[in-house]
Amino acid sequence: MEQDILIRYITKQATPLEIKGVETWYTSEYANKKELEDLYLIIQATEKAKMMRRINIEQSLITCKQNIKERAKKQKRVYLYKTVQRIAAILLIPVLVLSIVLATRSTKNTQLVEVHSNSGAVSLFELPDGSKIWLNAGGSLRYPTAFENDVRIVELTGEAYFEVAKNPNKPFIVETTNQYSVRVLGTSFNVSAYNDDDNIETTLVEGSVELNIKHSNGKIITKLLEPNEKSVYSIKNKTLSISTVDTKFDTGWRNGQLMFKDTPMQDVFKTLERHYNVVFYIQNKEAIKGTITANFKDEKLPQVMEYLQLAVAIEYKMGENNSIEISTQK
Repeated sequence: MEQDILIRYITKQATPLEIKGVETWYTSEYANKKELEDLYLIIQATEKAKMMRRINIEQSLITCKQNIKERAKKQKRVYLYKTVQRIAAILLIPVLVLSIVLATRSTKNTQLVEVHSNSGAVSLFELPDGSKIWLNAGGSLRYPTAFENDVRIVELTGEAYFEVAKNPNKPFIVETTNQYSVRVLGTSFNVSAYNDDDNIETTLVEGSVELNIKHSNGKIITKLLEPNEKSVYSIKNKTLSISTVDTKFDTGWRNGQLMFKDTPMQDVFKTLERHYNVVFYIQNKEAIKGTITANFKDEKLPQVMEYLQLAVAIEYKMGENNSIEISTQK
């Protein structure tokens, strides 16, 4: 099968005749299916790099096609993790803001893509169904290379903003750790579920979502959110609270904003660590119990620290290896 036709098929630009031909081709032989999946991953990685404006996309696609043709002659059956390694070589990117790894569920042998947003970065990418995801610093998302079942399931660690493509026949489910999931059909919402946080937070911007929380005793809590509502689930206490909020405070991070409203200082420091890729060493955590309301946009870290020094009476000292020592003012 010609590579140009496969690319048009993956990018949804193929004619009905070409679509029929590709589907007949890749179902006829296992090696053909693997080749199509390899090309899909390469195009996905290329598009991610395009958003970061680091490479010449047209030249990269040419190189990708040549690489696939040469590889197909030598070896038809190729494992996907090797393809990902070649993607890095093709794109010539030493460190991607959005890194890609492959995982496999042994139960169904389902091929999954896992993307990571490095500390100090926000990454934007698109899922196979057209849904758009903003992944906050230090977060990761795992999803299948194709949503073939009657539901679209993704697994989130960290924080992400979702603009879900509507599909009444395929609900979209975001799963986190601690038996917490969010079920939607097509909507915009934010989920924060970092492993080192005490709470899982869901903020609904548009549409509707259904929260499902499964307890160890088998009991399931189900709640519906309406636009401009935010749920906070306490992992420790197993409690859920819902309130009306201004959603910009929970979604501003997509545009590089750090917005705090009566936010405890411990949570502020966690956010700053992820956003600026630093580590805070607090001498007396009990003494720093204040809250702040602030809005930072494109400020450098020293500017933010100067504000905090005045607002909550702290002293700070910039150290080595991205470390900052925090103490109370004498």
